[in-house]
Amino acid sequence: MKTLFLRAARFGWQFIFVAFGIVACDGRDPGMASSMTDNVTEQVPFNPEQSQAWRASQDHWRLINYWAEWCKPCVTEIPELNELHAAGDVIVFGYNYDGLSGDKLESSMQRLGIEFEPLSGDPADHFELEALQVLPVSLLITPAGELSQVLYGPQSAKKIMALIQ
Repeated sequence: MKTLFLRAARFGWQFIFVAFGIVACDGRDPGMASSMTDNVTEQVPFNPEQSQAWRASQDHWRLINYWAEWCKPCVTEIPELNELHAAGDVIVFGYNYDGLSGDKLESSMQRLGIEFEPLSGDPADHFELEALQVLPVSLLITPAGELSQVLYGPQSAKKIMALIQ
């Protein structure tokens, strides 16, 4: 809780309202949490040079969305992120908060209808961020590859487009 208030001081009161509105995503259903650990692989660091899709998206704004199947607001925002990605002005990437990979990741993405590219490593360290504790969260990345904003809560295509104008 102390961390929440320290972040609130850093990001303002808006953060508190968003955080309390989505804090349910931080508490998993106990049955779901135990089954999720069976599907998790060892976390690998994000390496933009190893992702062909990331390299191909240079010169575009990028959005990295952290998601989990058990996070209802994450699931709710997926159609908006698919729409944003399909429009082509912003290239959307996803990172599964639970660290799923391989067939487990592909299966989860199919169940949720995710149409954007998955990242195999957690980009938080690459962008010098502390471990992310709340979902959903998205990182808005400039065409130069620099972190522009950390966005908490469900996002919409309209909001992201307004931020990059």
